[in-house]
Amino acid sequence: MEQKEKSPAEEVLAFAAAQYQTEPERLWQRYPDYLVLRHKGSRKWFGILMKVPGTVLSASESGMLEILNVKVSDPVLHGMLLSRKGYFPAYHMNHASWISIALDGSVPMSEILEFLSESFLATAGKEERASLEGPKNWLFPAAFHVADPRHFFDDRKEITWTQSARVREQDQVFLYAGVPISCILYRCKVTAADLPADEKMRESFPHGKMMVLRLLQRYPEDAFPRELLKRDYGIVSVRGPRYVPEELFCALCGYGNRDAEI
Repeated sequence: MEQKEKSPAEEVLAFAAAQYQTEPERLWQRYPDYLVLRHKGSRKWFGILMKVPGTVLSASESGMLEILNVKVSDPVLHGMLLSRKGYFPAYHMNHASWISIALDGSVPMSEILEFLSESFLATAGKEERASLEGPKNWLFPAAFHVADPRHFFDDRKEITWTQSARVREQDQVFLYAGVPISCILYRCKVTAADLPADEKMRESFPHGKMMVLRLLQRYPEDAFPRELLKRDYGIVSVRGPRYVPEELFCALCGYGNRDAEI
């Protein structure tokens, strides 16, 4: 018998059960479709599934819309997401640190699960967070209007670049060059983080901090283009910092001689 395809909400719940051993809770008799995901220990919420009228999220939406509320602590990323399709100010949660994601296919499931994982980490207690945190792998945009990313490492092994508040030393950052080439160009290691932004960076990223990136690997422009990222890994765009899916991370590190640092 052919297996029935899961709905987006069912995929979210299956991920939470497998990853965090979390079962959804119905807390309101009046709203039986509202499902809360909570930490097993602290009981803090890290996700809420709802069905709401689209008009409460945006004047351009209509009908009932299924959404997932997650916590996005980074204010820069939070602002970026609200300019993208499928993201709305949080419904019935703090607008400054939570966000609503539409479960209507407008946001790739891989991206939704990334933000659910980030929300789980952001709402974890101090001890739980310390046990969960480790080096992360990031995909960062590098826009041509700031500097030509093709020449970032022409005469140096390290550069400074704008960072997300979530990035830490020892994380890996993959730099994605935007239009006109639209591809991943570099694999780097973060050797310093949370540095004050210089004057030039403040012109383009007024609220950002700086990190130091050491080049580990350089990719040809045709190795990981936008078309391949979209087709094979569900990455439609890179407008802000995001986690690198595990499958893509393996492909990036396995390209060429992965042990040969530059």
